Amino acid sequence: MKWRDVKTAITRRLFPDASRRYLKRLEADHRAGVDLYADGKYVESEKQFAKSVELARAFGAQSSGLIDYLKKLADFYHSTGNYSSAEQPLLEALKITGDRFGVAGYQVAPVLNDIALLYYAQGRHQEAKGSFERLTNILEEHAPQSVEMTICLENHAAVLRRLDRDQESTQLRLRAKQIRDAL
Repeated sequence: MKWRDVKTAITRRLFPDASRRYLKRLEADHRAGVDLYADGKYVESEKQFAKSVELARAFGAQSSGLIDYLKKLADFYHSTGNYSSAEQPLLEALKITGDRFGVAGYQVAPVLNDIALLYYAQGRHQEAKGSFERLTNILEEHAPQSVEMTICLENHAAVLRRLDRDQESTQLRLRAKQIRDAL
């Protein structure tokens, strides 16, 4: 056990109200980042989002807040076109989620989807394909007849089109349509 984990456990035991203050501060920091982003102050917004990640990290690597704030930081980078910076927080969120719920757990799906979309936006189509294949397998097990599955299949089909695999792309689009029609 790392010193940070011991310190966090002791703090939680000694100060049970700390978690409420922690959540309020996280929410306030994130809201400030959103407001700065809306005002076009991207540098300040980035700092605020990064501050939220560090605060969540201080509460432990396995905190659910850390996964959320890593994804939000990656969303900020993705929305501003800073794709290379978006990858690291998403990969960290994927690792934490996989460690907590298993690499094929349903909770991994949203992070994996974000990674696949990031790779697609970067033109890294082969890597996007691999991520969408993994995502499809997870959804097959947990939500085979869902809106999430149709979106995944349609996005996967778009990647396959980019890779000149039109027949496979068409099959996925037809399957997505069948699921959507059945919903």
